[in-house]
Amino acid sequence: SDYKDEDWTLGQAGIREKSRIKQTCSSFFGFLFGVTLTLLYGYIVLYWKNYDISFCVVSSVLIGFFLCIGMAFSRRIRITVFLMIPHMFSGCARITLVAIIFAMAMQGPGYNIVTNIEIGAEHVSCGIETALKQTEKIYKKLEDTQKRKSLNHFWTFISSIGDICNEELLNPHRKCLKVFQESKNDCLRKGFDALCNIIDGLNWLCELGKTIAALMKDVKEQFDYNIVENSDFGINVNSSKSIFTIVRDILKKLNEDLDPYREALHIFSYSVFLISVVTYLQALSYLRNYTTDNNFDNIYITRQFVNLDVMRAKQGKSTLLPLMPRESYKMVRPMAFKLTRRERKGYSFQIFKIFGSLLLVSLIIISDYFVFWTLESISSIRKEDIILNLLEYTPETFLRNFPGGEFVIDLLHNLGDTLDVLGEKSFTNNVSPILHRQCIPKTSEPDYFEYLTIGVLYIVTFFAAFFGVYIHRIKRFICASYYPHTEQERICFLYNKLLTKRMNLEDTLKEYIRKNAENQGHSNILMILAAHSDRHCMACARICTSDISQDFKSCITNGCSGFYCQQCLGILHNVCVICMGPLAYDTDLEEEL
Repeated sequence: SDYKDEDWTLGQAGIREKSRIKQTCSSFFGFLFGVTLTLLYGYIVLYWKNYDISFCVVSSVLIGFFLCIGMAFSRRIRITVFLMIPHMFSGCARITLVAIIFAMAMQGPGYNIVTNIEIGAEHVSCGIETALKQTEKIYKKLEDTQKRKSLNHFWTFISSIGDICNEELLNPHRKCLKVFQESKNDCLRKGFDALCNIIDGLNWLCELGKTIAALMKDVKEQFDYNIVENSDFGINVNSSKSIFTIVRDILKKLNEDLDPYREALHIFSYSVFLISVVTYLQALSYLRNYTTDNNFDNIYITRQFVNLDVMRAKQGKSTLLPLMPRESYKMVRPMAFKLTRRERKGYSFQIFKIFGSLLLVSLIIISDYFVFWTLESISSIRKEDIILNLLEYTPETFLRNFPGGEFVIDLLHNLGDTLDVLGEKSFTNNVSPILHRQCIPKTSEPDYFEYLTIGVLYIVTFFAAFFGVYIHRIKRFICASYYPHTEQERICFLYNKLLTKRMNLEDTLKEYIRKNAENQGHSNILMILAAHSDRHCMACARICTSDISQDFKSCITNGCSGFYCQQCLGILHNVCVICMGPLAYDTDLEEEL
């Protein structure tokens, strides 16, 4: 006995040593797994979602501390984290993935739509402002051109007044000299030589015109440099606000309307952290229900369930396998492709809901790219093409095609001479830089990598929708691996529950068959004539047809009307309720007979 006690002690010590090594390895690999999950979370929130750096640091430190310490030293936290993985493919996980995709769509393409709308509004306001500035420049150049032409016509007239006078008066300077010369000659012929020389002193009167012309030239030069003319040449708009104030008010109102959407997008920016917390709480709730409620998710016919049924069969007790069709709707093997009634419930509806969210997100992405493409098309128009289109409508082209009489055309020709500034190269050179630098929108290009990410997530979502029911069964396997005794209790509970229901069903069927057999003796002639020729099971009323007649058995007792299907035959243990005789002989008995 001493040797036996010593061997038992050594065996227990070896078991404790193996358990200690196993626990150490579990803690070490749990710690590494926690570090890996923390790094993955940090990469997603920092480089993929572009969260605020302070939020990334704080949340990563908290999650890292919780995962690393919990996965290393707490079995409950370790199980809960492992349950989160298959939980990402369950029914709630599909909603979670759709929420993540919608958050990405609102934070990426949705926010880009708002940005491009603001850029488009600024582009419109810039166009209005530029049009006003160019209009002011046109009027200014019209005013300067009109001034130059008016002064040019005035000084041309002043400069040519001498020629006009010469033409009208036939050179008055020579006439003046000729008059004084003829007067002197007359005086000399009369003999007044001394007095005639006085006439030569009056010749300066004939040079008075040149003196006046030189004086007028000096006056012209003075006017060319010193005359300043002030004139009002513009448009009076009857408005209490300027156009620039109106544009600023429109932009301000647009920003106020977009503020609620920015706030909603800001809420979606922390979706990864919130969804991680919600998924952990759901996994924790599953673990709590598994360990406290034997009815929770207890629908699986496992290997232990089969072994229990085989053991009862060896002991000569009633068994459950194979299951009845009514029971097979609710029970399933963990690795079977068949779905239970509860698993099929809402299966197609979930897929259609994902299709609906796909259409909504696709609409957001298409709208984002359409707004970007529209603004990009506007900005890609070359400035040379804009100026060329403007110059196609010069005053000459306009006047050449203008309908009207000669007087109207002459009047417009005079006005068109003042508009020659539109064809000047200097003006177009001043317009094009403004059109190019200020009014061409600088669009915000969509993030095509985010489009690809949304597509990949939708593939994962559809995979979860189609195969999430099967992945959901892994959660029971994880809990059974960490809680084997609880799993054994749940299997025994399920077996006893099904066995009790079947026993109650047997009693119910026997009572129904007895009442049915008693009522058969009280049928009147009308009921007999109206009865169908098809036979049916006396327990479940299943009709016997020619194609399934092999599934029905009649009582072998002479004069007994017992007729049962194979399912009810198993429930009644091969005994007729009416005559209490066997419905069929065993194979060994038949061979012996």
